[in-house]
Amino acid sequence: MYGALALAVAASDEVPLIDLDHTLWIQLALFLLLMLFLSKAVFGPYLKLKDAREKGIEGARGQAKEMQQGATERGADYEGRLLQAKQRGTDEKARLRAEGAEHEREILGKAREETSRAVEAARAKLQQETAKLRTDMVPRVSELAGAVARKLLGREVQ
Repeated sequence: MYGALALAVAASDEVPLIDLDHTLWIQLALFLLLMLFLSKAVFGPYLKLKDAREKGIEGARGQAKEMQQGATERGADYEGRLLQAKQRGTDEKARLRAEGAEHEREILGKAREETSRAVEAARAKLQQETAKLRTDMVPRVSELAGAVARKLLGREVQ
């Protein structure tokens, strides 16, 4: 193969761009050695670092997903407990309102009874005083009637 190529090149009068001789094998060996060295010294560590980075990112994503799920669960638990606390507060408020209304009815009932007793006592006292005044006034009725008539008529009445 190289012979035919060499003959083709020799047949032409032009100078070849690349000489195909024993230096080709040396260049190939140098290329392979350089490739082996670079794969061990540069590309290998770079690929290991890249894989470690991807694993770290995936681990962090997994951890973030777990944390998100935990936060969601804790949020749901918090919402549930908050709802229960609100319900207990509503129940307690209703109970206290009912107790307050009952206490108000008791106080108003007592106040009405006391007021009724005070009104009845005042009425009884008023009736007693009215009766006393009437008995005191009966003898003086004719005298007072005459005085009123004199004042109205402006003269003496018999």
